[in-house]
Amino acid sequence: MTGLAVILFLVGLLGAAVSLVLIVIRAVKKQPKKKAGLALAVCFALFVISIIIMPKQTETPTQTEALTQTETNEEQSQQQVIYYEKNDRINQYITAFNERNQDYQLTSDDLFVYHHHGKDHDEQVKIYRDGFEIVLSDVGTFQVFIGENGEQKTMEEFKNLFIRFALPYSPNLNEEILDGYWQQVLDDLTNNVRFEEFEVDINMYHDDIGYLTIRGKLA
Repeated sequence: MTGLAVILFLVGLLGAAVSLVLIVIRAVKKQPKKKAGLALAVCFALFVISIIIMPKQTETPTQTEALTQTETNEEQSQQQVIYYEKNDRINQYITAFNERNQDYQLTSDDLFVYHHHGKDHDEQVKIYRDGFEIVLSDVGTFQVFIGENGEQKTMEEFKNLFIRFALPYSPNLNEEILDGYWQQVLDDLTNNVRFEEFEVDINMYHDDIGYLTIRGKLA
């Protein structure tokens, strides 16, 4: 369509120029100008048609639009980071964990496939941090097991890790809310304590925590 528009444009433009010259000459010689006027009208019509069918130029993106697109691409790239490719929900949890714990990031190197009964279980991974053994389990309801790894831990240390690993369950949770949850759990150590986002179970060994479990649906 571009080629045809160019041809009509040139024909119309040149034809109009020639027609105008003929009209002037005939006017000077006092000759009839009807045919030259008709030719001018036809050429003008061709010129207008060429303008109408000429493809419109696409606007180039502005600098602001280009920056916005770049930021969008970067956000999408961050959202697509794969920490654990063998299980989507574990990867989803790790992604949320890193978003909520900027000073305590987990990487793929921190994740070890859980091996027991002679085989690997891709739906469970182990993490070793600060003298703790943490297991993420996507068997049924998503669960986080937090236990000691060869050294005794204090209530405060368990609390700090509980808050970090509970945050990914919901974007509405924060440290203040989870601090309140922790106090409620300590007030009822003999039962599972249910909250809107998850439930918590603490297993005591004498007066110390042996391990705790968080189980619930990921947001």
